Amino acid sequence: MDLSLFDKLDGVGGTCELNLQYRMNRQIMALSNVLVYDGLLQCGCDAVASGQLEMDTDHISEIWLNQVFKDTPYKATIFIDTSEVQAGESKDNSGMVVNFGESKIVQKLVSTCLKGGLLSEDIGVIAPYRHQVRVIHDSLSNCAVEVNTVDQYQGRDKELVIISFTRSYKEKLSENFKSGDLLKDVRRLNVAVSRAKKKLIMVGDYVTLQTYQPLAVILDLMKKNDLISFYK
Repeated sequence: MDLSLFDKLDGVGGTCELNLQYRMNRQIMALSNVLVYDGLLQCGCDAVASGQLEMDTDHISEIWLNQVFKDTPYKATIFIDTSEVQAGESKDNSGMVVNFGESKIVQKLVSTCLKGGLLSEDIGVIAPYRHQVRVIHDSLSNCAVEVNTVDQYQGRDKELVIISFTRSYKEKLSENFKSGDLLKDVRRLNVAVSRAKKKLIMVGDYVTLQTYQPLAVILDLMKKNDLISFYK
C-alpha cells in the first residue's frame, strides 16, 4: 500500500529538531538550555543574541538596585537572594501561600524600571501561585504592568520579566510534602524563565529554592556566573 505524504514525513529522517529561537538574548537562553535543551538551543540571529535592555540608571542610589541594573550587558539574568532578610512566606486568609516581602521587592523593581524610562507594557511579572499574583497585582495597582501566573504567560514575552518564586521557609520540608509543588515542574519553570527578551530578574530565597531540583540547576548556573545579588 502506498504511503501518504504525512507517513513519509513522519518516517525515519522525516523530522528535524527546531533549535533556533528569536526571543531571548543568549544569557537568558542559557537557562533554557541547562533546563531542557541540553545546550542545543541557539539564537536565530546576532541581534537577538546581543539584545540589551535600554533604561536610564542614573537615578538609582540603593546598592542592591545598582547590583541588579548596572552593567546590564553582563547581567541580562540575575537572581536576588532574600534568604538573609525577613521575606518569608505566609498564608493568606484562605490558607494559600503568599510572600509580602517579595511583593515589596517586586514593587521597588518595577518602580525603578518605570523611572528609568521603561513602559508598563515592556514589563512582566510572573509568580507560580495565583494568590501571590493577586498580592503583587494589588501592590502595583497604580500602574499597568501585567502580573500573571506561569501558565497565563505561555506564548507571551516582555522586554523585562520579574519572577517572584514566593516559597521561603526555615524548616526542611519532606519530598512528599513538596511533591505537588509547582516549583518542581520543569516545563513550567522553563516557560517562566523564557518569557523575557532582554532581562530576567528572579526573586527568591536561595536556600529554600535549592531544595527543588529544577531550580537548583538554575541557581547553580547563576552562582557559577556570579549572577546572584543580595537584597539588603
